[in-house]
Amino acid sequence: MTQGATAFEPDHTGRASIERHPTGAVSEGLVDDLERRHNELRLRLLRIYEAYALAVAILLLTVFYQTLTLTRIGSLHPVLFQWLTILWGAFSMTLLLGLPRLGPWIGRHSRILLPARVLIDLTVLITLINASGGIGSGLGTLLLPTLAMAMILLEENSARAAPAAATLLLFFEEFYLTLDNPLIKGDFFQAGVLGAACFGLSVAAGLLSRRIRENDLRAITQAAEVADLEQLNLQILSRMRTGIIVVTAADQVRVMNDAARELLGRGRLAPASASTQEDGLPAIIRASVKEWRANGNHRPAPLRVTEAGPAIRVSLAPVHRGNREGDVILFLEDAAELEQQAQQLKLAALGQLSASIAHEIRNPLSAINHAAQLLAESPALATADARLAAIISNHCGRMNQLVQNVLQSSRPNPPRPELIDLAQELPRQVAAFRETEPDALVEIDINPSNLAVRMDRSHLDQVLSNLLANAVRHSQQRTGRRWARIEGRLDDGSSRPILSVLDEGSGVDDAGRERLFEPFFTTESQGTGLGLYLSRALCQANQSDLRYHPRATGGACFRITFAPAERSID
Repeated sequence: MTQGATAFEPDHTGRASIERHPTGAVSEGLVDDLERRHNELRLRLLRIYEAYALAVAILLLTVFYQTLTLTRIGSLHPVLFQWLTILWGAFSMTLLLGLPRLGPWIGRHSRILLPARVLIDLTVLITLINASGGIGSGLGTLLLPTLAMAMILLEENSARAAPAAATLLLFFEEFYLTLDNPLIKGDFFQAGVLGAACFGLSVAAGLLSRRIRENDLRAITQAAEVADLEQLNLQILSRMRTGIIVVTAADQVRVMNDAARELLGRGRLAPASASTQEDGLPAIIRASVKEWRANGNHRPAPLRVTEAGPAIRVSLAPVHRGNREGDVILFLEDAAELEQQAQQLKLAALGQLSASIAHEIRNPLSAINHAAQLLAESPALATADARLAAIISNHCGRMNQLVQNVLQSSRPNPPRPELIDLAQELPRQVAAFRETEPDALVEIDINPSNLAVRMDRSHLDQVLSNLLANAVRHSQQRTGRRWARIEGRLDDGSSRPILSVLDEGSGVDDAGRERLFEPFFTTESQGTGLGLYLSRALCQANQSDLRYHPRATGGACFRITFAPAERSID
């Protein structure tokens, strides 16, 4: 490769290898990149050198043909000098013109071709010096540019041999000149001085070449590290469950990870694609950014980009501290997940209260119910009193069911999410529901047919049982038939799975919608008011959302918007 590189040297196979590296191991890709760049540099320098050699040959011929000029150039052997200079110039011009096509071939065989090229030039120059009457002709200085270029082009061992070979050839030339022309005395002292200059120039050129290569290696290494860090950052961003968006001062998106795209309803990226996007910000989020730039204390309320999309809590921070007018990083979180955490805290507190309530109520309630049963079995009990005993037993059962529901809401089982194929699961759950409601008519429509959701199977079963029971009951009250319909779709905006349970009832008025999912709220005299509350709590535990939507044709639609099937639920 090139001499003097302690960090980058060829091995015995000719392939560049890394011996030591200031920041650790270097990948094969970095070695290949460095080798490619050095080959390109050597070819550029070789073109420069060939142009230099051609220019020197033309200059020597020009001076040689100036017969009126008193010069020693070519004076001893003019024919040899003339034709050797012409051949040398033609050879240099051929290489100069052919390098664009011969470059790859020369790069593959550089260990042989480049030393041969330097040796040819040294031999030609020494011969021209001899043909001009020896080192006193002044042509010896032409060896210095050739040796300087050799220190850059050649590998370390070959480069070290170049000044030694030039010095030996100089002494041999002076010795041969003395033997060939007894009247001419060789100038061995000047040859020695020029040889020392060759070694000195070689050392200086070697140090410069070493510094250039080390800087080149350092630059490539740092570029590779920056690229690795950038790729690592993109990988981390793509796997974060918190949505991340970086916007410029002009509110143009620089970076958007998969979680942010899902929350904004734009779907996931392909695994191999980059996270840098040019998607614009939704208008509602852009307005929040604008207000935050004007007032750093602004804390936007949860936003909903699409009607069926999740509520999004947005937090903002400047990329450069204190500069709200520059780049801004947005953290997007699914408000349902935050509500889930708050719900868990609330349920934990409710669990402690309900445990004491259960202890205080269940025992006396059981005693009352048992006493009512014994009273009903008395043969002397009057018919009116038997009716009262039945009322007591009935309401004791309702109270016991209420206690059971409260306990269940306070200590729900942690979700065990799994991927559920709705086309297979819904018929099974509807069949189980019809075992207790044999006269119920439940329709199922799933599109696409391979629609799958991620949720705890038992939680989904309980939620659907509650929703179907409500649907068939309200349909019967209005139309006389116990009817319900289940529809499975993908949301057009967010591509999240959606499951809707529809009925033909009277729907819910505006006042009731605000309290529909509150515990103990019910419009039925026989209801506990915990069914919808428990259903939404179970959905939130699985990072899903249960909402009420009125139907244009009359009736109610309870819609479950599930978390993306790819997302894990903790």
